[in-house]
Amino acid sequence: RLDIQHQMWTLAVGDLYLPEFKDKVEQAMRFEDKPAVLDVGCGSGIWSIEIARRFPRAEVVGLDLTPPTRRDFPPNFSFILHNLVNGLPSGYKTRFDIIHCRTVCQHASQLDIIVPDPQELVDLMADCLKPGGLLFIGDIELIVYDQNRKLLKPFVYTPSLSIEENLENKEGLSWFSGWFIVAGRVTRSPMYRPPPDMVKESRLLGTPVVKDLWMPVGWEGEDIKNGKEIGDLAMKNLLEIHGLSRGLLAMGDDIPSVVRDALIDRGLQESQSRKVYVHAWYVVAARGRGRDSRL
Repeated sequence: RLDIQHQMWTLAVGDLYLPEFKDKVEQAMRFEDKPAVLDVGCGSGIWSIEIARRFPRAEVVGLDLTPPTRRDFPPNFSFILHNLVNGLPSGYKTRFDIIHCRTVCQHASQLDIIVPDPQELVDLMADCLKPGGLLFIGDIELIVYDQNRKLLKPFVYTPSLSIEENLENKEGLSWFSGWFIVAGRVTRSPMYRPPPDMVKESRLLGTPVVKDLWMPVGWEGEDIKNGKEIGDLAMKNLLEIHGLSRGLLAMGDDIPSVVRDALIDRGLQESQSRKVYVHAWYVVAARGRGRDSRL
């Protein structure tokens, strides 16, 4: 599943990072003394490994709570077992030219990956950058949009109504959007904010570059580069997540099980019959060199 998500992100972003930062990244990786890259919450390690192969001079570190199952590591890649509830290792201050953090800031303490305070994680990552170093953050909004990129009003369980009345859903609210909203309540820290806001709040980082990514689910989208491939991968990813949803949604919500099941099953059916997008942020910011932190 994580490798599918990596393919989605790479197609949506246009590379392992935004193409407009190609020159800055290559300058750091090829000409800096001892270039170093940190991948926070590296998952399967696929992004880290691809970066390590692209830039063999660089030291690339993948950090996660669970070791990657793959073992085809290039010699300049190393994995560190670490729980983010403990912050980042103290020896990492001002060490890295690039820090990558994708779909990690949004993880809450009810899951295996623990980020109780996403703002603190952003601040810690900024502190681990060398002056002029780049922070890359990618996160999914966990809200569903229609084919015109307008918010789909989500189904919300109403305790004052009977279960039958809730299931009737007379207003025709979106089951798929409701499923995402409930999943977000379970999987995100209550302190979570959109990555652009957290980056702007960090005292060490300059004004961010923010790219809005629109990922079609099960269709090609409208005017989306690589839309067909992204849409197919997004649906494949959704089908895998569907199998995990019942246990996930039961972890942190008081919705009756029959309504939860309807959210999951009707939400999947809706995603397969309706043209929808999910939205993601890709944020890039630099640590300042003195007072200058412009990109």
